[in-house]
Amino acid sequence: MEAVGTQKQTLVLKERSVLRIDHVRFVHRFDEEEVLLSGEEGRITVEGAELKVESLNKETGEIVITGRVDGIYFSGKENERGRGLLGRGR
Repeated sequence: MEAVGTQKQTLVLKERSVLRIDHVRFVHRFDEEEVLLSGEEGRITVEGAELKVESLNKETGEIVITGRVDGIYFSGKENERGRGLLGRGR
């Protein structure tokens, strides 16, 4: 069993339309074009179209987002956008 705060975060994207992320600590906001989350390592921004939060398990921190995923961006600080996994870098 891993100690709290050392859990590895996993992102699984299927066909750019179903995104599953675990160890999400907080959902800051979401709409059809952007979902902003906090995870173990910092913020995660998901950009796209017709995005929906299909499920959110508060106990496990797992979130499932559907829609067209155009970009996933990571940052380590509160107000800083990081490099992207998909899409163009910021």
